[in-house]
Amino acid sequence: MDEARKVVDVPVVGAGEASFSNVKEAKKRFTVITTVQEAVARVRRNARKHGAEPFLASIRPSHMHVPELVQKQRLRKALLNEGRKALKEDHADIIVLGCTAMAGNAEWLSEKLDVLVVDPTQAALDKAVEQIKSRAK
Repeated sequence: MDEARKVVDVPVVGAGEASFSNVKEAKKRFTVITTVQEAVARVRRNARKHGAEPFLASIRPSHMHVPELVQKQRLRKALLNEGRKALKEDHADIIVLGCTAMAGNAEWLSEKLDVLVVDPTQAALDKAVEQIKSRAK
């Protein structure tokens, strides 16, 4: 993202960065549900880089690789299972979907768990629109 920002004059917003910004503003404990165990360290580094680590309750892998995320029923089962654990075991207040390929499941999961769920794709779009509007002023 940093390199892209150097070469273009339009907003460049990363999905993770935008999601972390949202949870920092909320000042609530959050859990990221990511893809596989190997992604956990990267998510933790990014949470630290974007100043969200103090609010990080946990990072829970769905045990699904990105190409598998198109299996909607399997994905939703994993999101629901890990989301329940995050709330009960980790005392998370917010769930963050940790991959843009999980987009479109936040509202469904939010209804199932009765908790705010951040969709990274929507978070990035919202931040980009916010930046465009602030430039227009």
